[in-house]
Amino acid sequence: MDEDAITRYLQQSFSFSGKAGIGDDCSVERWGRGCLLVTTDILIEDIHFRLSYQSPRQVAFKAVAVNVSDILAMGGRPESFYLALGIPSRFSEEEVKEFFQGVKEACGQWSLELAGGDLSRSDKLVVSVAMKGRTRRPVFRSQARPGDLICLSGPTGEAGVGLELLERGLKPPGVPDAEPVMTRFHHPPIDIPRALAIATHARAMIDVSDGVIRDLERLLRSSGRGAEIEFDRFPRSQGLTDLCGRFKIDLRQKILAGGEDYVLLFTLPEKRLDSLRRRVGEIYPVGQVTREKGLRIFTGGRLFQPRWKGFDHFGVDSSGQ
Repeated sequence: MDEDAITRYLQQSFSFSGKAGIGDDCSVERWGRGCLLVTTDILIEDIHFRLSYQSPRQVAFKAVAVNVSDILAMGGRPESFYLALGIPSRFSEEEVKEFFQGVKEACGQWSLELAGGDLSRSDKLVVSVAMKGRTRRPVFRSQARPGDLICLSGPTGEAGVGLELLERGLKPPGVPDAEPVMTRFHHPPIDIPRALAIATHARAMIDVSDGVIRDLERLLRSSGRGAEIEFDRFPRSQGLTDLCGRFKIDLRQKILAGGEDYVLLFTLPEKRLDSLRRRVGEIYPVGQVTREKGLRIFTGGRLFQPRWKGFDHFGVDSSGQ
């Protein structure tokens, strides 16, 4: 079973008395006049990260960031979180403190509070964050409608290229022009006010963590719809194009399926696009929702068949290599 099959099995096996449970970026419970959002993520050494190219501080910051992204993907404002941490016996006191400096950095950047958690010894570093947030109007994956534009809040592919270069042992100062993609990988460009403004216009939304293709298919499956997207409409910098050419990295695959981007992928009626751009600046329409199910990708006017769709913890095409 792959990750999505397990999720569908859990949806069928467990009921939830709140507004929404398994199958979206957060669970949703009514709370006063609004809704309480709760999400959790786990990061495991040598599966989600490697300490050979990520410091404990960077791992901690990223662990908080991915949960912030989940809350924003449902139109919420993150508030506080709980941290469960498995610490390897090889870790020094300095490394433990360095990890918590990363937590503190994330708290300061996004005005969050660490509310509690749990500690244990483990063979490898294991980080699990559970975060809560609030919203007046949750934005679900399931509300896309035929004719909606499919939009991205920012470029994709840079973090995936940064990760591949790190896996190859290539990084500044040896590759000085790789700094932007390394930064995108270590520090996702999460902007809470901008994300909340997007949520007021979006009909359906998800954050891009496992790759545009895989996460868009999740949104479409939840909505019972299909889509057509145009690769040529995806934003990319000349620097990214040059890096991919120099190191023989498949640019299309990284932009469409590289993952680790943590930008918002959302649908909205075309008539709302200009209003949203006036509020938040550039937004990138890359396709359209269709009644016909299935995702069709075009490049240069021709159908494109990707070699892999993005990261899946239990799939055979997770690495993209």
